[in-house]
Amino acid sequence: MTNDHLVYHDDSFASTYQLWKDKKTGFLSTFPFGAFAFARLDDRLKDEPLWKNAPHGEGRDPMGLSPKQPNVEYFTTECYGGPKQYDQFPIDHKHAFSMITELFSPRSKGTVTLKSADPRQNPIVDHNYLSDPLDLLVLSEGVRLGNEVVMKGKGTQEVVKGSWPSNLTHHKYTEREDWVPYVRQHATTCYHAAGTCKMGSPDDTMAVLDEKLRVRGVKGLRVADASVMPTLHGGHTQMPGKSTQSLRLRGT
Repeated sequence: MTNDHLVYHDDSFASTYQLWKDKKTGFLSTFPFGAFAFARLDDRLKDEPLWKNAPHGEGRDPMGLSPKQPNVEYFTTECYGGPKQYDQFPIDHKHAFSMITELFSPRSKGTVTLKSADPRQNPIVDHNYLSDPLDLLVLSEGVRLGNEVVMKGKGTQEVVKGSWPSNLTHHKYTEREDWVPYVRQHATTCYHAAGTCKMGSPDDTMAVLDEKLRVRGVKGLRVADASVMPTLHGGHTQMPGKSTQSLRLRGT
């Protein structure tokens, strides 16, 4: 189920690195993820008052998604990995992997403001993650479902022993409420940045670009990558972003 023995155990990393240097093969030449999956959470959330009473458009759920669009995505790492705080590697011949739950169509909105008139100073970025209670509801339920799949699934229930590092116990959580503080503490982003230079119609005062991707108020400048998206799409931004990468900041 994992290949962390190729990186963390004994002198494996040195041999793995040498294999990459010599032949460009092995662990460092592969994509470090395993299975990907998607899920709708309608049945699991249908009795939640926040979900039932939230406003939504016709044919859409409270997150703005259609019944054919997933609420969450799961993917697994084939070794112990993730955010930089995950630094307690299983070097003693134990094996660990991570399972990531990603929230689609988040409702929380952050801000980007100028710190000063000096263009050399970084702007003030407030991501404001999980400020909308629906985001926290859906993500915590998604994590709960993912844990059930791992701990109770026919292919894993006799193999996976519990949380890692071994002093943690979140694999024993059974209720969504149990997961809420865990999600608040550990949720982060995959940095699929988008929507920072919104395109829009002439009457949209929040749009940085016009409908032809021209920067308003700047002559001869366009933006053509994932930053032009008015709203985040339900997938990985590499797909639409990669196709326009070569066009970025080209003159008109």
